[in-house]
Amino acid sequence: IHTKIHALLGANELGDPTHYREWVVEFIRHYGIGGSFWDEHPELDESQFAITSVELGNEPYFGEMSVEEYAAVVGPTLEEIKRLQLPVTVVLPSRVYGKDTDWMDGLYALIPNLNELFDAFAEHPYWYGHDPATPGAAGPFGRIETARERMNEHGANTKAIWITEYGESTAACGEECVSEEVQAQHLQQMLSAIVSRPDWGVKMISVFQLRDRGTNHYDRERQFGLLRQDGTKKPASPTEESAMPAYRG
Repeated sequence: IHTKIHALLGANELGDPTHYREWVVEFIRHYGIGGSFWDEHPELDESQFAITSVELGNEPYFGEMSVEEYAAVVGPTLEEIKRLQLPVTVVLPSRVYGKDTDWMDGLYALIPNLNELFDAFAEHPYWYGHDPATPGAAGPFGRIETARERMNEHGANTKAIWITEYGESTAACGEECVSEEVQAQHLQQMLSAIVSRPDWGVKMISVFQLRDRGTNHYDRERQFGLLRQDGTKKPASPTEESAMPAYRG
């Protein structure tokens, strides 16, 4: 397995534009291809572990930042990455829910040359407890379809969609959670759909998450793992393991 580390730079609130720009650039120069970290640690395999992609923030659209605030922070960072020609794929969060593409539309309105500055939009098409193939705009497949359509309308038809989070919780939390067997089924449906729909342009999917974060069986957020907290495998783990060599690109 060829491990790749996708760096999530910042959480839901990114702070000062100048500080964020300087921090992101320094991070890439340190941990990216040709970065100073690899000179300091020649015993590590740069070709395997160097950071080749960064995502600027995690779900800032959930109340932490307005699209105006987010654009004001990341705009200078995007321009600096381009000016310095840093060797990294730049991924931006884009909330698409149903037919709502307001976040993406806002970024294009606020950063007119956006298509020159980024490489992919990140989607998190959760739909807790539901089959991802359920028809309709609110379902994961419908949201990916909408994202692709709107990106094309914005002239981003050659840019990828990265699903940087998708998963199902196996906690006993009612209709928002599923059994371990259904978790595996839903993951396989998502993987199969991505492979069978090249027109979506999905280039990466990251399953949330590797291991349960707790044993409270009623806490949805603690039981998304492919592994139980003790490290034993849920049925979804072999599904992911077999997909990696089959679909690695």
